[in-house]
Amino acid sequence: MSLSDSEKLFFKAVSTFKEGDIVAAADLFSELAEKYPDFGKAHGYLGLLYFNHFKDSVLAEEDFKNAISSSPEFTDSYLFYAALLLSQERFAEMNAHLNKVSEIPGVNKNTVYELFGRMNERMEKYDEATDYYKKAIKYTFSDEDIALYEKAIARCNTKKKYV
Repeated sequence: MSLSDSEKLFFKAVSTFKEGDIVAAADLFSELAEKYPDFGKAHGYLGLLYFNHFKDSVLAEEDFKNAISSSPEFTDSYLFYAALLLSQERFAEMNAHLNKVSEIPGVNKNTVYELFGRMNERMEKYDEATDYYKKAIKYTFSDEDIALYEKAIARCNTKKKYV
């Protein structure tokens, strides 16, 4: 099985992104999205670039939604979009979104639970946040993630002292 031209360009764009050349990666993802408008993975990464690097949440949200509708199997887009909702404190939307996402086969469950935890922590619901971080621990195989979630639990316990 050979890779399609769109997949080859996508892998080149991802590699460029991982190498830290954000502008070149954005150009490649934009080219990919223009040539193949239904290639949702490109829109997912464009949204990520707009959100994290170019600080344009309007374009980011547009790309995340496009990615989700055109490539629903690319589950990273759902998680990227949830992070955007969190940053805008759109908690009701985020909660509904994550509830749907948690049912999608293949989605990274520990990340879903981490996002639920971060949402609850932001809302100062520290016990609920801690419960979600514990669920995230149960679903990960990464020692680094476990350390991150344990720190989040400790952070919530510290914050509880001050409310």
